[in-house]
Amino acid sequence: GTAFLEETARVGDLAGVIGPLGSIQLLHEVATRYPRVPIVEQALFDLPDRLLIMTEGGLPTEVTERGVTPTDVRLMASAWNRDFVLLAPQSPLAPLAGLRLAVGLHQLGAHGRAALWAARIRAASPDHPLTDRLLYVEGLALSAERDHRSARRALRQVSRDAFAHDDGTRDRSVLQADASLALARIREARGDTQGAVEAYGST
Repeated sequence: GTAFLEETARVGDLAGVIGPLGSIQLLHEVATRYPRVPIVEQALFDLPDRLLIMTEGGLPTEVTERGVTPTDVRLMASAWNRDFVLLAPQSPLAPLAGLRLAVGLHQLGAHGRAALWAARIRAASPDHPLTDRLLYVEGLALSAERDHRSARRALRQVSRDAFAHDDGTRDRSVLQADASLALARIREARGDTQGAVEAYGST
């Protein structure tokens, strides 16, 4: 871990020269060369979020002048989250990295892939406290793909079932109301106006 910290410190010293995006990319390259000790694994987990933070409020001018767009950066973050899940599937951080991957793909419009990844992470960690969130994203992505039957199945589970929570208990999902609202929107999209009105009224 010491060698890794020393090398990342040197990268930090270069940030003013290579810019914010370049320094994050170089940190990722450095981290991938080291064994997966906890400090390296944490860095590989954190770096995709650092990319996404760059897109909030617009990319720095020095980044856009190179022709880099927010979509480019989001695609990079998704690729890094995917690599984390694939290379460290047993990590306690893998389910959250998988959720970030599914959310990122959904936001990028890759709805089918988002649903597949959410389902894959759920299957790998079925009793994880993030299960309801994964199922919710899966339902939203399936709805965007117009697979309304599968979307309703996923969202109904979120709205009705009990899920594991961080404190070790099992209870209704904190996304219960959001899932019910998404179900109402599916009814509306399918032309079921009366059912949508009733569903909206119950949320």
